[in-house]
Amino acid sequence: MSGNLRTQELTPPWRLGEDVKTERLLAYLAGCSDRLRAALGRQDHVGICSALREHVYRVVNWSNCGLNTRRFFHRFADVSISDLILLSHAKEVGFLCGGTSEFLRKLYVALGYDAYVYNYGLPGVSTHVTTLVMIPCGRETMPVFQDATFNFTLEAK
Repeated sequence: MSGNLRTQELTPPWRLGEDVKTERLLAYLAGCSDRLRAALGRQDHVGICSALREHVYRVVNWSNCGLNTRRFFHRFADVSISDLILLSHAKEVGFLCGGTSEFLRKLYVALGYDAYVYNYGLPGVSTHVTTLVMIPCGRETMPVFQDATFNFTLEAK
C-alpha cells in the first residue's frame, strides 16, 4: 500500500443482524480507505475491487479452526456481509483462505459485481481458494482473480 494513503478500521456503525443497505455499507468502507474513496470518485472499477480486497485482507482474522464461527452462524451462506464485517472487526470470527475468499465474494456481490469463489490445487493434498470478480471494462467485463488471503491481484491481459 502507498504510504501516504490513509487506511483505518472504523467501528462499523450497525448492530449484529441489522439490515444494512448498500449505500451505508459503501459509506462505511469509503471511510476506512482513501484509496477506495478515490476509486469510487473516478468510477474506477479495477481500483474499487482492489481496495475492497485490501480491506478484507486487513480485517480478516486468520484461524484454522473457524474461530467462533459456529457461535454466530451455522452456515456461511446464511451470514450477511455486514455481519461478517462487524464480527471480523470485533475479532469474533476468523477464517483461512476459503472463508476469506467467500467473505470477499459476498462483499463484491453486495456492491453489484459478479463474483465467484475459485478453489484449485490437489484435493486432499494442497489447495488454495481465491475470488474471481468480473470487472466492468467498457462494454465488456474482465475476469480478475483477487486474493485477499495474500493481498494480490492476478489479471488476464
